[in-house]
Amino acid sequence: MKKYWFIAFALLGANAVVTSARAADACPFLGLTNASGSPPVVTGSTVNFLVSGLSPVADYYYDGTNHGFVVDIVSPPNTLFTGGATITGVPSGAHTLRAGVETCTVNFTVVPFPSTPTMTQGSLFWEGDSPDPWSIPTYWMTGFQRNTLGAMNPTVTSNNKTYEFLTDLQYCANLPGHGCYTTGSFSVSGSTSDPGKGWLKSISANGRTKTGASASYYYSNGQSTWLWTDSFGFTGSGTTPVQISHN
Repeated sequence: MKKYWFIAFALLGANAVVTSARAADACPFLGLTNASGSPPVVTGSTVNFLVSGLSPVADYYYDGTNHGFVVDIVSPPNTLFTGGATITGVPSGAHTLRAGVETCTVNFTVVPFPSTPTMTQGSLFWEGDSPDPWSIPTYWMTGFQRNTLGAMNPTVTSNNKTYEFLTDLQYCANLPGHGCYTTGSFSVSGSTSDPGKGWLKSISANGRTKTGASASYYYSNGQSTWLWTDSFGFTGSGTTPVQISHN
């Protein structure tokens, strides 16, 4: 897996050392900031930490290799400072981090986000256009849509695809002989190429299970969408556990 490094300019004072977010390790000059437990565990593939060193740089070692550094452009040379750094794309498993100024090593484990997010439902109602004021179509969306409707926690899948939406959409034509019908849909983004319809094996919510194979599938600009001709039965309120099986 390709590794990345990030330069930060966050200074905590000229004589600062790492004194917070390191209850699970014993290293004075490096501490994880998004880990929990002892030994520390990071959920997801992004590791955040504070590292101390002597200005102008504080370098750090990831899995035994000099991986990056934090720059201090304020303090006089050889002054102890602390800055924040991030490593992305860290695979699941056991890893180590240490500051370049010490031999003490932080041992930690990375685990994926669970494929059992919890959705907080929201609802949205609107009317469509019609030349006949007595037959205006109506739409009612329930569930989750990123930045618009409800919420999903966590916000990404176990392999870091972003949840875009999980919704029911009810459409009523309001014309004689035409009733209402509801569709269900699910979408994730973050793919560099089309993962294909088979990426989604199944999704269960509100006591109903749908498969990727039974859906219509669309892919565009890194976003995959599955659409079903029946609904999940979302009500637009409350929280709903979601079970997702995917590649």
